[in-house]
Amino acid sequence: MEAGFLINAEWGKTPPRVGIVYLSPNGSTKDVAALLAEELAFLREVELFNLSDYGSDDGRLEIRNLLAEIPILGIRTPVYQLTMLDPIKHLLKGLLNVGATANEPRKAFCFTTFGGVNSGKTLLNMCKMLHSRGFEILGALKLLTPHFYDEDVEFPRSEDRTLISEFVSIMRQRLEKPIEWTVLKKKLNYMSMKVRVLYPFVRAFGRFRITKIRFDKDLCTECGACENACPVHVISVQDLSKKRNDCLHCFNCVIACSTGAMHADIEEARRIIRFNKKHVGREPDRKCF
Repeated sequence: MEAGFLINAEWGKTPPRVGIVYLSPNGSTKDVAALLAEELAFLREVELFNLSDYGSDDGRLEIRNLLAEIPILGIRTPVYQLTMLDPIKHLLKGLLNVGATANEPRKAFCFTTFGGVNSGKTLLNMCKMLHSRGFEILGALKLLTPHFYDEDVEFPRSEDRTLISEFVSIMRQRLEKPIEWTVLKKKLNYMSMKVRVLYPFVRAFGRFRITKIRFDKDLCTECGACENACPVHVISVQDLSKKRNDCLHCFNCVIACSTGAMHADIEEARRIIRFNKKHVGREPDRKCF
């Protein structure tokens, strides 16, 4: 597990620990988490937690207990259907503000990546959930990342690295002088009126427009590559034909399958994404709040 990744730094007083939790179906989120960890090296230690490593019931309990000991949390998710992934939502619902006091609340920051369609209410919803649990929010960050089929697109770019440095600098200042929640909340409510109107419909019906992943038993060798590639552990090589209700449609299983047993119409996925970009895709590629 990547929780053992530590960054140590000299500090005039004992600095707080930071835990960065992420789910990275296609790897870009992991890259951003690692860059943030590097930039946060002025703190005593930064620990990275890949939520995919805690997929079982025992694992989910384990990570909640681990995070309860950390005073500053960073939570990261890619955007699917204009909001956060369900495993991140379930994690946030289970977080308790253990160890906080009136004079020293626990702190948190959120960051997200989106594929150019729209980041929607992701950052706002994540920060709202943390604030409702007593966390003081240090800030939020969003970055544009390539889709799973964009293998030749560079990421992270120099602009991304620059913004990450700027974001960490802002958070460092807010450790001493926190931003008011009402001010940050207003900044995070940046959606256009069009997206505000469409949001509930996307949440309710968006899943019906997702490209289907199909399974061909005759082509399957039961090698387990698809099971190992699934970031949310909903594939079992023992029952590959089973309908996977919690599937993220990250297409990792399709990419990992060498025989074509797991397959999907990638061109259809491209068309859907192009359509979505055309109608709700106008927003800055990267920004920190």
